[in-house]
Amino acid sequence: SITSGQALDTRLGEYLRTLKERFPGEVVADMLCLVRIQAELAIRAKGLLLAAIPALAEGIERHLPA
Repeated sequence: SITSGQALDTRLGEYLRTLKERFPGEVVADMLCLVRIQAELAIRAKGLLLAAIPALAEGIERHLPA
């Protein structure tokens, strides 16, 4: 993961190093926070959608002819 430092030896790590060369450290930190928040929200949204699938399927079945 990024926070544990394991990503530094990957292409992602190379990209992060280029960001550090182009932007102040505070800006790079804000960028990483934004990426992390977006990922957490995407995971949460996917979980909510997956939880809603059985209810949606039930509603559809009620409207299908027998």
